[in-house]
Amino acid sequence: MKPSPFPFLCTLVLAASLSLSAQKGTVKGKSGTEYSTITIGSQVWMAENLREEEASCEESKKISFANGSESGADAVFYDGQPHFAYHQNRPELEFGALYNLSAIRQCAVCPEGYRVPTKADWEALIEHLGGLSEAGAQLKRGGSSGFSADMMGRLELNGPVLENKAGSWWALAADGEKAYTIELKADKTIQLIEQDDKVGNYVRCIKE
Repeated sequence: MKPSPFPFLCTLVLAASLSLSAQKGTVKGKSGTEYSTITIGSQVWMAENLREEEASCEESKKISFANGSESGADAVFYDGQPHFAYHQNRPELEFGALYNLSAIRQCAVCPEGYRVPTKADWEALIEHLGGLSEAGAQLKRGGSSGFSADMMGRLELNGPVLENKAGSWWALAADGEKAYTIELKADKTIQLIEQDDKVGNYVRCIKE
């Protein structure tokens, strides 16, 4: 097959088709917070990061705030209980909350009818947007998919990392046993990283 003599035109057509297929909507979180949603292919995603501070959890546990700026193994965020944190400890910023692994495994943090996405959900999204080599540009804020991903980094044992360099979101295995970080870098590359519980990531819920 010969390459197209008009690659720029092909790119414009792809971007236009993605924009036309993207349907916007809203969903209310359990706190009453209204979130934007976007339909991409057959999936409906939240188009912004989750920022719920209350959720029903297993064994009558409660999700609670922890200082995300604390570092080291003794930091409360990593004590095995469900926690959320905010970038720079400032909930008024519009980046959403960071959650530890206990929060997304033990608590129903997503709006009714939505859930934490699986690794397979993210892989399907990436494939729909052209694969690993193309999807990053579509997922970033300003990309034609409407996903509007920001590069706000994540929390690790040594404190906040990768601000303005990458965005990080949680994914679970279908059986819930393994967890993954979906890392979208500022250079538009994407990595799916098997993850332990010493990380705080953002959450994009997907419709069930």
